[in-house]
Amino acid sequence: MASNAPDPGSISGPVPSRSQRDRREAIVATTLEMLATREHGQIHMRDIADASGVALATLYRYFASKDLLYAHTVVAWGQAFVSTTRRRAGNAASDEERMQQTFRRTIKAYERWPTFYRLISALEITEDAEARQVFQAFSAHYQASLRTVLEHTDPEDAAMVAQMLLSALGAALRKWSVGEWETAQVYDHMSKAVDLMFRQPRGI
Repeated sequence: MASNAPDPGSISGPVPSRSQRDRREAIVATTLEMLATREHGQIHMRDIADASGVALATLYRYFASKDLLYAHTVVAWGQAFVSTTRRRAGNAASDEERMQQTFRRTIKAYERWPTFYRLISALEITEDAEARQVFQAFSAHYQASLRTVLEHTDPEDAAMVAQMLLSALGAALRKWSVGEWETAQVYDHMSKAVDLMFRQPRGI
């Protein structure tokens, strides 16, 4: 993550105590559990407060809006995924193979957590400035992780490859999210996109 990116786990004001950090992490963990089975629009802040065992006012003290809480929850969801993906991709023999593995794991993550694609789509257009800042830091972190997978590609080219493949993934996931594509079609689409990116296009 860029050095000027905000700490996704921070809250405004004085440095939080250990108990405050634990409570904040517990709230995020509870939200993550709820998002595993419910759409983000169906969850209310009072639902989260009750499930977390805190007062509603306390919840708002840690997260001033639901979008801000959701942004931090997406960060928590994505951090472990990015770390695992980078570690496992390191065993591949080539940049192409590492990128194929990375996108397969990305698609699998959305397949397991379908509510998160719709949540991320909503956060991309949130009007909450603080939530948008946290989410943009998460997005930048994921794009940076893609670039590091391309160990033998020029850094400038790696940035373009990552950006283009993410665009291809976004288009495929949109079709999947509305029921136009099956998950298998998303896997196939990204496999072909990565393959095309690393070889000469076929002639007519």
